[in-house]
Amino acid sequence: MKINCPTCASSTGIRKILYGLPSEEPDSQKYLVGGCISDEHSPTHECINCGWQRFKSRFVYDDEDVAGLRIIKGD
Repeated sequence: MKINCPTCASSTGIRKILYGLPSEEPDSQKYLVGGCISDEHSPTHECINCGWQRFKSRFVYDDEDVAGLRIIKGD
């Protein structure tokens, strides 16, 4: 599923964020490297044009969720 950025409407700027240490350089047209550590609050996608980030919520069970949905959990 191709995702358009909800902030800048870019159809080419969204990249899936990969966490960990890749064994080789990932395809920069599809992926960004997000660092070694991730948790349930880490973004799953980012727009390289405007910096918008997509977060996975605990109410969504697969990668076909509503783009831009953010649920902020209180302490």
